[in-house]
Amino acid sequence: MNEEQLIAEAILQLKQESNVLKDYIFPIAMALFSSFIGAVVGYFVYLRQEKIAVEKRKLDMANKWLIMAYQMHQQLIGIKEHYYNNLNTNPISRVLSVPTILREHKIYNFDYYELAFMASTNSSTKYNLGRLGLIFDNYENLMTILRKRDELNEQLKSQLLISMGISSAVTTVSEEDILNNIDHILLSVLIDLTELVLRYTDDLVIQLYNFLDEFPEEARKQIKLKNLKNYGGVLNFDLKSNSYIQELLTEVPLPNFKKISEISGKPEEELMARYRPLFDIKK
Repeated sequence: MNEEQLIAEAILQLKQESNVLKDYIFPIAMALFSSFIGAVVGYFVYLRQEKIAVEKRKLDMANKWLIMAYQMHQQLIGIKEHYYNNLNTNPISRVLSVPTILREHKIYNFDYYELAFMASTNSSTKYNLGRLGLIFDNYENLMTILRKRDELNEQLKSQLLISMGISSAVTTVSEEDILNNIDHILLSVLIDLTELVLRYTDDLVIQLYNFLDEFPEEARKQIKLKNLKNYGGVLNFDLKSNSYIQELLTEVPLPNFKKISEISGKPEEELMARYRPLFDIKK
């Protein structure tokens, strides 16, 4: 064997045998494993982002409804402050003590599904969707009644001005003047709407106050705020420190149902039922 053959044989002996597992299967497996790990990590990142987005929406909706409730409460406070110190039990005097409000009324959309997260079976909150509907829908009912009452109140003043030949100071007229110069059907309807306004306003001022006081804590139970450290929190409205609002939480005197019955011809029991509180639980 010559020298060239010996060198060639030595080279062949040094050459490693091909390893299918090492050269082909392992690189492919590593690539697939890396892709799988990337997919798993991406999936969990996506889930986390989705969970954060859900909690953000809960927080946004809770704050949206708190802001609406605060605006409505302020609107009702502004209405009640016109008369709450001027009422006695006489229904005619009460009509004259409640002025025409003519206040701008903001239209709200009550999309109750936005608070579906408050209906969790783990929640003991009393602010279920049914109760929320009773509060917010009756606010809209009150605004409708108030607008109609304003119209009739202006009619009453016009009749007095024409019948008595006076120019102003309608509130200085006597009960006899009212009975002698005002259409009794108009007076009866106006008394009815006035009493509904007084009842609804009292109830909703109290209920919206309770909502603003209690709902933030109830909402926090349903929102994972630890996931939203850099986003914000549930709004708080400190109404307890406002002595003026505390004063307006006091209900106005009840009317003389016997007197209303004499004017309207309706039984006292029917009138008491009509002007009863909207809510069973009151604070």
